[in-house]
Amino acid sequence: MIKEEIIHGWTLQLPSEKLVALTNKNDMVGILYNENSFGDLQTLLLHVTEDSVDILSMPHFINKVKITLNKQIILVLSPFILESEQEQKSENEAPLMIFD
Repeated sequence: MIKEEIIHGWTLQLPSEKLVALTNKNDMVGILYNENSFGDLQTLLLHVTEDSVDILSMPHFINKVKITLNKQIILVLSPFILESEQEQKSENEAPLMIFD
């Protein structure tokens, strides 16, 4: 789990290094899945204030957004994304086969 401090003292917990969080001066936070294999680029868009978080758009790669009382935003990836990441990890860890 990757923790990232964002605006107004909130902490964002990202379950993958492929997630990228962007903020602007209008209290908006956008989270992108930085992988091209799932088609169009969608954004989890949040409006974050000192005491609230509004979810403005929910993309297909997010299964759940948990918001805690201690200003934590915890993202849970969709099952098909988790499976894809596990497959990619397994492929990268596979032993190198050399044929003569």
